[in-house]
Amino acid sequence: MLKDFIPSVDTFISVEYKRYNLNDSREITIHPVLKEEEPQLSSFCKSVTGEANGLIQGAPTPHEIGQVFRFPEYFISLVTEHDGEIIGYGEIRKSPCKKNGELRIFLSKEYQGVGLGTSMMIMLLREATFQGLQKINLKVAAVNLPAVHLFRKFGFQVDEVTTGISVDGRRFETLYMHRLLNKETPPPCTQCSQALVEECFLTHQ
Repeated sequence: MLKDFIPSVDTFISVEYKRYNLNDSREITIHPVLKEEEPQLSSFCKSVTGEANGLIQGAPTPHEIGQVFRFPEYFISLVTEHDGEIIGYGEIRKSPCKKNGELRIFLSKEYQGVGLGTSMMIMLLREATFQGLQKINLKVAAVNLPAVHLFRKFGFQVDEVTTGISVDGRRFETLYMHRLLNKETPPPCTQCSQALVEECFLTHQ
């Protein structure tokens, strides 16, 4: 049975508190999610449920958020804040063997298109690389072109396209994507080919 413990930044290898300015000059802070933020994170996830935040599945439920804190060794989880308010959440849920992971990322609507998704992807992929993950998977709605562009920019490739029918009878396509990671070096930026570091983010945000 997995041991319960409260995560801290010590759970992470490369991630620490980072401050960045978005394209619209708003300052954000990105850091590993902390236990005391659980109530605020639950409220944020409720607020983005049902919005087009890039992935097909809904935002984490309170139970799923609880799993993050119960078993932090199976999660890479980050929050982004502006003026003390959570505006973004990203996670990579590791497979039982801890070699692969499933990525999910959620952004407040008013903070989309200003570099927030880019900054969170950099931090998530760098940490996944340093922790030795080899493959990251995700699924995204084909009609969510900004999200698809973001994932392609970070080297994700389409494995499969499926078609489904929504509850109101509309057809929709889901893209299943993946990216392989090299545990020896951080993943490169597809725009400039250098490692995903702070300087790269500041150049391309």
